[in-house]
Amino acid sequence: MSALLAGEERLRPGVLANQVDGAVRGTIEKAGYGSNFPHHSGHAYGLFQQERPYIIPAESMPLAAGMIMTLEPGIYSPWVGRHAIRRKLFD
Repeated sequence: MSALLAGEERLRPGVLANQVDGAVRGTIEKAGYGSNFPHHSGHAYGLFQQERPYIIPAESMPLAAGMIMTLEPGIYSPWVGRHAIRRKLFD
């Protein structure tokens, strides 16, 4: 939940997608679960569902007003099971 909230705080027009990813990923890494977070932190949602900007370390596209975004932090490990927190945010 902390990772989700950290990402939500950064979802603002003009913020780079990789900055949002850094907030989500950094929170998970600080908690000691970085190796159990093998995928993206989220993405824009549109006609084709998953669209740019992708919330990943390599994405330098800035967020824009009116974008629909999803954040999907999840820790995947054999000893925790398959758990994730997902919340769709609408601007």
